[in-house]
Amino acid sequence: MRNYNVWGEGVKMNAEEKIRKEKIRICTRTGMSKHYASLLVDQVGEDFDPYAYLDQQRENYHPLEDRKAEPLDKRASFFRHPTVRKVALVLGYAAALLVGAMFLDNHPAQADDIAVGMKGPTHWQLDGRFFYAEKPGVRTETNTAIIKYWDDKYFGFAAPSYKWTDSPAGYENGLDSIKLGFGPRGTIKLENGNLHWMAHGVLTIPMASASGYDMAVDLLGTYLSNDKKFEADGKIEHKFTGTNESGINPADETYFGVLAGGEIAKNTRLAAGPTFLYRNGDYLLNGRAVLRYTFSPEMHIELVGDIGLDSSHIQEGHSIGLQLRRNF
Repeated sequence: MRNYNVWGEGVKMNAEEKIRKEKIRICTRTGMSKHYASLLVDQVGEDFDPYAYLDQQRENYHPLEDRKAEPLDKRASFFRHPTVRKVALVLGYAAALLVGAMFLDNHPAQADDIAVGMKGPTHWQLDGRFFYAEKPGVRTETNTAIIKYWDDKYFGFAAPSYKWTDSPAGYENGLDSIKLGFGPRGTIKLENGNLHWMAHGVLTIPMASASGYDMAVDLLGTYLSNDKKFEADGKIEHKFTGTNESGINPADETYFGVLAGGEIAKNTRLAAGPTFLYRNGDYLLNGRAVLRYTFSPEMHIELVGDIGLDSSHIQEGHSIGLQLRRNF
Protein backbone atom coordinates (compact mmCIF):
# COMPACT_ATOMS: atom_id res chain seq x y z
CA MET A 1 0.00 0.00 0.00
CA ARG A 2 1.24 3.50 -0.80
CA ASN A 3 2.39 5.72 2.04
CA TYR A 4 0.92 9.21 1.89
CA ASN A 5 1.78 12.37 3.76
CA VAL A 6 -1.46 12.75 5.73
CA TRP A 7 -0.43 15.59 8.02
CA GLY A 8 -2.49 18.72 7.42
CA GLU A 9 -1.47 22.23 8.38
CA GLY A 10 -3.23 22.37 11.71
CA VAL A 11 -6.44 21.06 10.16
CA LYS A 12 -8.19 18.30 12.05
CA MET A 13 -9.13 15.63 9.52
CA ASN A 14 -9.68 11.91 9.82
CA ALA A 15 -7.17 9.60 8.11
CA GLU A 16 -9.36 8.91 5.04
CA GLU A 17 -9.90 12.61 4.33
CA LYS A 18 -6.18 13.31 4.73
CA ILE A 19 -5.31 10.58 2.23
CA ARG A 20 -7.98 11.89 -0.18
CA LYS A 21 -6.56 15.42 -0.05
CA GLU A 22 -3.02 14.11 -0.54
CA LYS A 23 -4.10 12.14 -3.63
CA ILE A 24 -5.75 15.27 -5.05
CA ARG A 25 -2.58 17.29 -4.38
CA ILE A 26 -0.47 14.68 -6.19
CA CYS A 27 -2.79 14.76 -9.23
CA THR A 28 -2.58 18.54 -9.49
CA ARG A 29 1.19 18.29 -10.07
CA THR A 30 0.48 17.73 -13.77
CA GLY A 31 -1.56 20.92 -14.05
CA MET A 32 -4.90 19.13 -13.65
CA SER A 33 -7.48 21.37 -12.00
CA LYS A 34 -8.26 20.66 -8.36
CA HIS A 35 -11.95 20.21 -9.25
CA TYR A 36 -11.23 17.53 -11.87
CA ALA A 37 -8.69 15.83 -9.58
CA SER A 38 -11.26 15.60 -6.78
CA LEU A 39 -13.82 14.09 -9.20
CA LEU A 40 -11.27 11.52 -10.36
CA VAL A 41 -10.25 10.52 -6.82
CA ASP A 42 -13.84 10.30 -5.55
CA GLN A 43 -15.21 8.31 -8.48
CA VAL A 44 -12.42 5.72 -8.70
CA GLY A 45 -12.47 5.17 -4.93
CA GLU A 46 -9.97 3.97 -2.38
CA ASP A 47 -8.11 1.78 -4.93
CA PHE A 48 -7.01 4.86 -6.91
CA ASP A 49 -3.20 5.09 -7.09
CA PRO A 50 -2.20 8.66 -8.07
CA TYR A 51 1.46 7.74 -8.60
CA ALA A 52 0.60 5.08 -11.18
CA TYR A 53 -1.90 7.50 -12.75
CA LEU A 54 0.74 10.22 -13.11
CA ASP A 55 3.17 7.77 -14.71
CA GLN A 56 0.56 7.00 -17.39
CA GLN A 57 -0.70 10.55 -17.96
CA ARG A 58 2.37 12.76 -17.41
CA GLU A 59 2.86 13.39 -21.14
CA ASN A 60 -0.77 14.48 -21.59
CA TYR A 61 -0.60 17.57 -19.39
CA HIS A 62 1.41 20.78 -19.40
CA PRO A 63 3.41 21.47 -16.22
CA LEU A 64 1.69 23.62 -13.68
CA GLU A 65 4.59 26.11 -13.84
CA ASP A 66 3.80 26.81 -17.50
CA ARG A 67 0.23 27.76 -16.63
CA LYS A 68 1.41 30.07 -13.85
CA ALA A 69 3.66 31.81 -16.34
CA GLU A 70 0.74 32.84 -18.57
CA PRO A 71 0.09 36.61 -18.66
CA LEU A 72 -2.84 37.61 -16.49
CA ASP A 73 -4.53 39.96 -18.92
CA LYS A 74 -7.80 41.01 -17.29
CA ARG A 75 -9.55 41.19 -20.66
CA ALA A 76 -8.69 37.54 -21.32
CA SER A 77 -9.10 36.22 -17.78
CA PHE A 78 -12.85 35.68 -18.29
CA PHE A 79 -12.15 33.17 -21.07
CA ARG A 80 -9.55 31.38 -18.93
CA HIS A 81 -12.08 30.60 -16.20
CA PRO A 82 -12.44 26.77 -16.08
CA THR A 83 -16.24 26.85 -16.19
CA VAL A 84 -16.33 29.26 -19.15
CA ARG A 85 -13.76 27.22 -21.06
CA LYS A 86 -15.67 23.98 -20.37
CA VAL A 87 -18.98 25.46 -21.57
CA ALA A 88 -17.32 26.87 -24.70
CA LEU A 89 -15.71 23.52 -25.48
CA VAL A 90 -18.98 21.61 -25.03
CA LEU A 91 -20.90 24.05 -27.25
CA GLY A 92 -18.19 23.99 -29.91
CA TYR A 93 -18.04 20.19 -29.96
CA ALA A 94 -21.83 19.90 -30.09
CA ALA A 95 -21.94 22.39 -32.97
CA ALA A 96 -19.32 20.37 -34.86
CA LEU A 97 -21.40 17.21 -34.45
CA LEU A 98 -24.55 18.92 -35.70
CA VAL A 99 -22.75 20.37 -38.73
CA GLY A 100 -21.36 16.90 -39.49
CA ALA A 101 -24.83 15.45 -39.16
CA MET A 102 -26.01 17.64 -42.05
CA PHE A 103 -23.78 15.66 -44.41
CA LEU A 104 -23.64 12.18 -42.91
CA ASP A 105 -26.12 9.38 -42.41
CA ASN A 106 -27.12 7.37 -39.39
CA HIS A 107 -25.39 4.07 -38.72
CA PRO A 108 -27.04 1.70 -36.24
CA ALA A 109 -24.92 2.55 -33.18
CA GLN A 110 -24.56 -0.88 -31.62
CA ALA A 111 -22.98 -0.66 -28.19
CA ASP A 112 -20.64 -3.68 -28.44
CA ASP A 113 -17.57 -1.60 -27.78
CA ILE A 114 -14.51 -1.23 -25.59
CA ALA A 115 -15.49 -0.54 -21.94
CA VAL A 116 -19.16 -0.61 -22.99
CA GLY A 117 -20.44 -1.32 -19.47
CA MET A 118 -18.28 1.27 -17.71
CA LYS A 119 -18.91 4.88 -16.81
CA GLY A 120 -16.46 7.60 -17.72
CA PRO A 121 -14.31 9.57 -15.24
CA THR A 122 -16.88 12.40 -15.18
CA HIS A 123 -20.67 12.56 -15.17
CA TRP A 124 -21.14 13.72 -18.80
CA GLN A 125 -19.86 12.62 -22.19
CA LEU A 126 -20.34 13.76 -25.81
CA ASP A 127 -20.03 10.90 -28.30
CA GLY A 128 -19.77 11.49 -32.06
CA ARG A 129 -19.94 8.48 -34.41
CA PHE A 130 -19.12 8.70 -38.13
CA PHE A 131 -19.52 5.60 -40.34
CA TYR A 132 -19.44 4.51 -43.97
CA ALA A 133 -21.23 1.22 -44.81
CA GLU A 134 -21.93 -0.86 -47.91
CA LYS A 135 -24.10 -3.84 -48.72
CA PRO A 136 -25.28 -5.06 -52.16
CA GLY A 137 -26.91 -2.11 -53.96
CA VAL A 138 -26.86 0.23 -50.93
CA ARG A 139 -24.28 2.74 -49.66
CA THR A 140 -24.65 4.79 -46.50
CA GLU A 141 -22.66 7.48 -44.75
CA THR A 142 -23.46 7.85 -41.10
CA ASN A 143 -23.49 10.20 -38.13
CA THR A 144 -24.89 9.80 -34.63
CA ALA A 145 -24.46 12.42 -31.91
CA ILE A 146 -24.98 11.14 -28.37
CA ILE A 147 -24.96 12.96 -25.05
CA LYS A 148 -24.60 10.66 -22.03
CA TYR A 149 -24.99 11.04 -18.28
CA TRP A 150 -23.95 8.54 -15.61
CA ASP A 151 -23.27 8.36 -11.92
CA ASP A 152 -22.74 5.48 -9.51
CA LYS A 153 -26.34 4.27 -9.84
CA TYR A 154 -27.88 5.46 -13.13
CA PHE A 155 -27.13 5.93 -16.83
CA GLY A 156 -29.04 7.90 -19.46
CA PHE A 157 -28.55 9.23 -22.99
CA ALA A 158 -30.15 11.13 -25.87
CA ALA A 159 -29.07 10.34 -29.46
CA PRO A 160 -30.36 12.18 -32.54
CA SER A 161 -29.28 10.64 -35.83
CA TYR A 162 -29.14 11.87 -39.41
CA LYS A 163 -29.44 9.52 -42.40
CA TRP A 164 -28.15 9.60 -45.99
CA THR A 165 -28.71 6.57 -48.26
CA ASP A 166 -27.84 5.78 -51.89
CA SER A 167 -29.87 2.81 -53.16
CA PRO A 168 -31.70 1.68 -56.33
CA ALA A 169 -34.74 3.54 -54.96
CA GLY A 170 -32.78 6.82 -55.12
CA TYR A 171 -31.14 9.20 -52.66
CA GLU A 172 -32.59 9.87 -49.24
CA ASN A 173 -31.32 12.06 -46.44
CA GLY A 174 -32.70 13.69 -43.33
CA LEU A 175 -33.11 13.42 -39.58
CA ASP A 176 -33.95 9.75 -39.04
CA SER A 177 -34.73 9.32 -35.33
CA ILE A 178 -34.06 10.36 -31.75
CA LYS A 179 -33.26 7.71 -29.16
CA LEU A 180 -33.77 8.21 -25.42
CA GLY A 181 -32.46 5.72 -22.88
CA PHE A 182 -32.34 5.44 -19.09
CA GLY A 183 -31.69 2.76 -16.48
CA PRO A 184 -29.58 1.52 -13.55
CA ARG A 185 -25.87 0.72 -13.56
CA GLY A 186 -23.38 -0.71 -11.09
CA THR A 187 -20.14 -2.57 -10.42
CA ILE A 188 -19.60 -6.06 -9.01
CA LYS A 189 -16.17 -6.61 -7.45
CA LEU A 190 -14.59 -9.98 -8.27
CA GLU A 191 -11.36 -11.62 -7.15
CA ASN A 192 -9.31 -10.80 -10.26
CA GLY A 193 -11.21 -7.76 -11.57
CA ASN A 194 -14.52 -5.91 -11.69
CA LEU A 195 -17.73 -6.50 -13.63
CA HIS A 196 -19.35 -3.23 -14.71
CA TRP A 197 -22.94 -3.34 -15.99
CA MET A 198 -25.74 -1.11 -17.31
CA ALA A 199 -29.39 -2.03 -17.96
CA HIS A 200 -31.79 0.40 -19.57
CA GLY A 201 -34.89 0.87 -21.66
CA VAL A 202 -34.67 2.72 -24.98
CA LEU A 203 -37.40 4.63 -26.82
CA THR A 204 -36.84 5.41 -30.52
CA ILE A 205 -38.82 8.41 -31.76
CA PRO A 206 -39.09 8.29 -35.58
CA MET A 207 -38.43 11.38 -37.67
CA ALA A 208 -39.13 9.61 -41.00
CA SER A 209 -42.38 8.03 -42.20
CA ALA A 210 -40.67 4.71 -42.96
CA SER A 211 -40.06 4.11 -39.25
CA GLY A 212 -42.30 3.57 -36.24
CA TYR A 213 -41.93 4.04 -32.49
CA ASP A 214 -39.65 1.29 -31.21
CA MET A 215 -38.97 0.13 -27.65
CA ALA A 216 -35.90 -1.85 -26.59
CA VAL A 217 -34.41 -3.39 -23.47
CA ASP A 218 -30.59 -3.43 -23.27
CA LEU A 219 -28.06 -5.07 -20.97
CA LEU A 220 -24.40 -4.02 -21.30
CA GLY A 221 -21.41 -5.38 -19.41
CA THR A 222 -17.62 -5.08 -19.15
CA TYR A 223 -15.24 -7.31 -17.21
CA LEU A 224 -11.93 -5.50 -16.55
CA SER A 225 -8.98 -7.22 -14.87
CA ASN A 226 -7.35 -5.60 -11.85
CA ASP A 227 -4.25 -4.65 -13.87
CA LYS A 228 -6.53 -3.26 -16.65
CA LYS A 229 -4.64 -5.29 -19.26
CA PHE A 230 -7.59 -7.54 -20.24
CA GLU A 231 -11.28 -6.89 -20.81
CA ALA A 232 -14.39 -8.64 -22.13
CA ASP A 233 -17.36 -6.54 -23.30
CA GLY A 234 -20.88 -7.52 -24.30
CA LYS A 235 -24.34 -6.31 -25.13
CA ILE A 236 -27.71 -8.02 -25.50
CA GLU A 237 -30.78 -6.15 -26.76
CA HIS A 238 -34.36 -7.06 -27.62
CA LYS A 239 -36.21 -4.53 -29.75
CA PHE A 240 -40.01 -4.31 -29.91
CA THR A 241 -40.67 -2.67 -33.28
CA GLY A 242 -43.58 -0.32 -33.92
CA THR A 243 -45.91 0.30 -36.85
CA ASN A 244 -44.91 3.01 -39.32
CA GLU A 245 -47.18 5.48 -41.17
CA SER A 246 -47.71 2.93 -43.96
CA GLY A 247 -49.16 0.43 -41.51
CA ILE A 248 -46.14 -1.87 -41.70
CA ASN A 249 -44.85 -3.43 -38.47
CA PRO A 250 -41.47 -5.16 -38.98
CA ALA A 251 -40.55 -8.23 -36.95
CA ASP A 252 -39.03 -7.76 -33.51
CA GLU A 253 -35.24 -8.15 -33.28
CA THR A 254 -32.76 -9.65 -30.83
CA TYR A 255 -29.12 -8.54 -30.94
CA PHE A 256 -26.06 -9.94 -29.19
CA GLY A 257 -22.41 -8.89 -29.38
CA VAL A 258 -19.27 -9.77 -27.43
CA LEU A 259 -15.70 -8.45 -27.71
CA ALA A 260 -12.47 -9.47 -25.96
CA GLY A 261 -9.06 -7.83 -25.89
CA GLY A 262 -7.03 -5.35 -23.91
CA GLU A 263 -4.00 -3.09 -23.87
CA ILE A 264 -1.59 -3.57 -26.80
CA ALA A 265 0.55 -0.43 -26.28
CA LYS A 266 0.63 2.67 -24.13
CA ASN A 267 -2.79 4.41 -24.27
CA THR A 268 -3.90 1.91 -26.96
CA ARG A 269 -6.44 -0.93 -26.69
CA LEU A 270 -7.77 -3.46 -29.19
CA ALA A 271 -10.84 -5.72 -28.88
CA ALA A 272 -12.63 -7.95 -31.38
CA GLY A 273 -15.41 -10.52 -31.54
CA PRO A 274 -18.71 -11.61 -33.15
CA THR A 275 -22.08 -9.83 -33.29
CA PHE A 276 -25.37 -11.59 -34.02
CA LEU A 277 -28.77 -10.27 -35.14
CA TYR A 278 -31.88 -12.49 -35.12
CA ARG A 279 -35.17 -11.49 -36.78
CA ASN A 280 -38.17 -13.80 -37.25
CA GLY A 281 -36.10 -16.88 -38.13
CA ASP A 282 -33.49 -14.95 -40.14
CA TYR A 283 -30.06 -13.96 -38.87
CA LEU A 284 -26.91 -11.97 -39.61
CA LEU A 285 -23.47 -12.82 -38.18
CA ASN A 286 -20.79 -10.12 -38.29
CA GLY A 287 -17.22 -9.77 -37.06
CA ARG A 288 -16.27 -6.52 -35.31
CA ALA A 289 -12.93 -4.99 -34.28
CA VAL A 290 -12.39 -1.81 -32.24
CA LEU A 291 -9.08 0.06 -31.84
CA ARG A 292 -8.99 2.80 -29.18
CA TYR A 293 -6.38 5.48 -28.55
CA THR A 294 -6.71 7.58 -25.37
CA PHE A 295 -5.34 11.12 -25.54
CA SER A 296 -6.19 11.92 -21.90
CA PRO A 297 -8.87 11.05 -19.32
CA GLU A 298 -11.08 13.62 -21.07
CA MET A 299 -10.84 12.34 -24.67
CA HIS A 300 -10.36 9.19 -26.73
CA ILE A 301 -10.91 8.12 -30.34
CA GLU A 302 -11.85 4.75 -31.83
CA LEU A 303 -11.56 3.11 -35.25
CA VAL A 304 -14.33 0.51 -35.74
CA GLY A 305 -14.72 -2.10 -38.46
CA ASP A 306 -17.55 -4.57 -39.19
CA ILE A 307 -17.68 -7.32 -41.82
CA GLY A 308 -20.40 -9.82 -42.69
CA LEU A 309 -19.51 -13.46 -41.99
CA ASP A 310 -22.75 -15.41 -42.49
CA SER A 311 -26.47 -14.72 -42.91
CA SER A 312 -29.89 -16.07 -43.73
CA HIS A 313 -32.21 -13.74 -45.67
CA ILE A 314 -30.46 -10.62 -44.29
CA GLN A 315 -27.93 -8.92 -46.55
CA GLU A 316 -24.28 -9.03 -45.50
CA GLY A 317 -22.07 -5.97 -45.81
CA HIS A 318 -19.16 -4.13 -44.27
CA SER A 319 -18.55 -0.80 -42.58
CA ILE A 320 -15.78 1.35 -41.15
CA GLY A 321 -16.21 4.19 -38.73
CA LEU A 322 -14.69 6.69 -36.33
CA GLN A 323 -15.93 7.38 -32.81
CA LEU A 324 -14.78 10.47 -30.90
CA ARG A 325 -15.70 10.95 -27.25
CA ARG A 326 -15.18 13.89 -24.89
CA ASN A 327 -15.80 13.70 -21.11
CA PHE A 328 -16.73 16.90 -19.30
